[in-house]
Amino acid sequence: MTKTLLTVLLALITSTATAELASVETIAQAVEKHFIDLDRNDVPGCAVGYARDGKLLYQRQFGMANLEHDIAIDATTVF
Repeated sequence: MTKTLLTVLLALITSTATAELASVETIAQAVEKHFIDLDRNDVPGCAVGYARDGKLLYQRQFGMANLEHDIAIDATTVF
């Protein structure tokens, strides 16, 4: 399921960025819409980032890095 969501997200960002119509807010809304089901403390999650011209414009983490030890994903999580 996560792989499918990531594929959808990458397609969305690529097409949106190519057209250069999307703002960072639009990208954030799209990311959150597709990954909101992972924004819980009982499922494995993911981290998403969006950069343009070498500048990080958006980052967000969803879900858990380790369910057994109750460790959430954060900006420093190594995958």
